[in-house]
Order: sequence, then C-alpha cells, then structure tokens
Amino acid sequence: MLKSILDTNNWPILFLIIGTVLITALVFSRIYWYFKKKDGCSENYASTLVILPLVLVVLISGGTLILNNTTSDGSQYERALTALLAGILVIRYRSKNMESLELTYIFFMVAYAFLMGLGYFYLGLIYFGVVILVVLGINFYLSKRKKNDEYIIKISVPEDMNFENVFDDVFKEYAKSYKLFKVKSADMGTTFVLSYSFIPKDNSLKSLLDEIRIRNGNMNLLLTKKLDTQMD
Repeated sequence: MLKSILDTNNWPILFLIIGTVLITALVFSRIYWYFKKKDGCSENYASTLVILPLVLVVLISGGTLILNNTTSDGSQYERALTALLAGILVIRYRSKNMESLELTYIFFMVAYAFLMGLGYFYLGLIYFGVVILVVLGINFYLSKRKKNDEYIIKISVPEDMNFENVFDDVFKEYAKSYKLFKVKSADMGTTFVLSYSFIPKDNSLKSLLDEIRIRNGNMNLLLTKKLDTQMD
C-alpha cells in the first residue's frame, strides 16, 4: 500500500491512475454540487474540482515516469514541482473571496492528486474514501441544521447606495452565518433588492431587522423561512 506502483515504469499504470483520478474527481464535484446548489454554488469552482487534480496528476505521474526512464533524478522533479504548485495555489486561492470550506476542498484535491501522481494508488484511494465520508457527514449535519433555522431576507436599498458589505457587520453581530446570494434591480432601476440567506442567533431576529431598517432608510424588507427548494 505504501509502495509506488509507478516504480514498475509501466505506462498502462499511468492511464489507470489518470482515469481513477478523473472518475473520483467527478464524484467529489458532484457531491459538492448537490449540497451547495441551493446556496448558489459556482459552476467554475465545481469544474475546478475536476480539472485541477487531473492536471496535477498528469504533470506529476507523467513527468516522474518519463524521468524514471532516463538518467535524470525523478525525485528532484517531484520536489520542485510540488513546491512550485503549492506556492501558486496558495497565492491564487487565498486572493479569492472563498469560504474556508471551499478552500479546504481545493487543498484536499491537491493532496489527493499528489498521492495518486506519485503512484501511491491504494493509499490515495483510502485517503479519498475517508475524506468523502467526513465531507458527507459534515454536509448532512449542516443541511439538517439549516432546514429548521435558515431564513431568507430581501432588502430594498436606493440605487445610489454602495451596498457592498453595508450589512455585513449587522449580520456578523446577529447571525450565526449569512450569505448574499442574489442582487437585482427593481422599480425601473431606482432600487436594488439584496437577497440574503442567514441563520439568526438566539432571540436576535427583531434586533437584526431593526438594524437593517436603519441602514436601508426604512425601505421594504421581506423576511421568509427558507424552504428546501427556495432560493429566488
């Protein structure tokens, strides 16, 4: 299990690894899409969960296998590529406005691709299986909790208001979690309607509404209990 199957220098093994990573990455992306689609998940991010590990495993396993068939030291290639890609990923994804869980998924897929790319096939599959079970458990727990506690609020603001982050401090004070998932114009473009999903803290709903009314100049608010299929 701890021996690299790439030591055999067998090219069919390379295609087995690449095919396995492709299938498992598609499974993981589908799981992410299933649990996040109600919260307005990104199609680009779901695609990244498939493409990123596939590119990494081709670079690592293919490059290692080629160098192992020459006089070059494949281990130096692996270390250099690992350091380079890790640095790029940290810079790339820390600069994005991503949730911490989404960032964790990226690094999970990177670690999985490295294990598979280095030829630790069975260890990689065990690692993938364990993480999938953890992800499923966490998401089932979160979705069960949100089912009873989550609200949707639609806030009208004047067109000249810079609405970016204007309500963030209010939600941070009175909500356990929140997400702005939709912005649309209304009343012939004279107002914007901001749609948030959030889970209020205990006995904080009235205070949250009062603070929002102050911020939006007592314009329209619409508060509803979130249903399983509701996100518009």
